[in-house]
Amino acid sequence: MDKREKNKWYMYKSIEELLAKQKPVVERVPVFAETLEEFSKKLIEISNKDNKYQRISEGATASKEIAEDALISAMIKTASSLYIFARKTGNESLKPLSKTSSSALKKARDADLQQRAKALYEAAKANLANLDKYGFDQATLDELETSIKTFESSSDSKENKFAESKNARQELGELFDQANEFVAEDFDTMIELVREDAPTFYGDYQEARLVKDI
Repeated sequence: MDKREKNKWYMYKSIEELLAKQKPVVERVPVFAETLEEFSKKLIEISNKDNKYQRISEGATASKEIAEDALISAMIKTASSLYIFARKTGNESLKPLSKTSSSALKKARDADLQQRAKALYEAAKANLANLDKYGFDQATLDELETSIKTFESSSDSKENKFAESKNARQELGELFDQANEFVAEDFDTMIELVREDAPTFYGDYQEARLVKDI
């Protein structure tokens, strides 16, 4: 839920709680009681849909962040060994590729990060036989390769999750529209049926009906 929806949600729950407390009065008008039951079910739908939306959004982001951190860590290990190797052997062509930092990689776009990682992988693979004394071996190369594949997979997964999240978000908005109809079209009218017999209840409803900035 966004801030506007949260404010409406608290209004809906206030109305539900008030009507439930005034059940004897509400039940004087059978359709009023029936509508309250339908409204409560709608609020459960909203809560479930919002929970699903939050899980999708947060899960996709967290998964990609973990994969990115692992990739950058593997890239830094590889780049550091390659840079020292380049300095000690006078291999000037390797220096621009291997001179980097975690902060710089963090700022890179996904496509650029993947391209840089693959370039480091190929450079390390080509020089693997000479990198042992520089703290780099086959296991480190394999770690980089695995990190690249995991990051690519997480990026694809995030795109799929984004589409799923977008659909859930749209459905959540539609549920709020439906809940608002219960209030504006049903309860606002039905409360008039008990206004004379229960003036205090009527006043409490008008107070609960206000959308407050929480």
